[in-house]
Amino acid sequence: MPREFSRDMLIMLVAIMAGVVIITFFIADIQARNQVTEELTVEYNTRILYIEKQNINFSSAFLDALGGFDLAREFKADGDVQYSVARSFFSVSLFASNVTLFEYYINITIANCMKSFDNFKYSGLNFNDSIGNFNLTKIHTNYDVYLNLTDLYVNISESGYKLSRLKQNASEYLLKIAENLTFENLSSFPPYIEEFLSELERLEYEIIQEEEIYDWLRYLIDEYELDVPER
Repeated sequence: MPREFSRDMLIMLVAIMAGVVIITFFIADIQARNQVTEELTVEYNTRILYIEKQNINFSSAFLDALGGFDLAREFKADGDVQYSVARSFFSVSLFASNVTLFEYYINITIANCMKSFDNFKYSGLNFNDSIGNFNLTKIHTNYDVYLNLTDLYVNISESGYKLSRLKQNASEYLLKIAENLTFENLSSFPPYIEEFLSELERLEYEIIQEEEIYDWLRYLIDEYELDVPER
């Protein structure tokens, strides 16, 4: 005999249906939350990879730029030594007691001027390349601590380039003087030698001023505190 649909059975059926709806809701909510979590995880991991990639790219680009900068400094250092030797022997040649000593000092002056001219030329070219390379490096980071350091290297590269050009020109003028000066001219310089000497003194004055800027920037770089930024 079929069972009668009683009030209790209705209540039970409604309770079951309500339970199914609630369970379905919780399952759907859990799935939605999992999807959001997965999306956030993917986004987070993507961001981390991007930051790490940026850091790697920045480090790689910075090291490349630094390589050219160091090469420029090497050429400049060699040129500085050679120019100092040339300048010293030229000064001594002005007080030479005989033509043999004069020519000996002048030949050393000429040889070192030619070397310093070339080294300052290559130094300037590499400093100029460094300016562009350090500027390109900045596109790989948003951290101020790295940007400020890179800007210092841009500034010192610009100063190094200007300094190299000034010293290259000074080497050229000293070479002209040494090649045209004779033992007989020591008592009274010809007008063109006086002009060359005047231009050389002007260049050396500008060199002193630019060296102060270069040395100050080098000090700022040496003292720069590179705190690693937090993510």
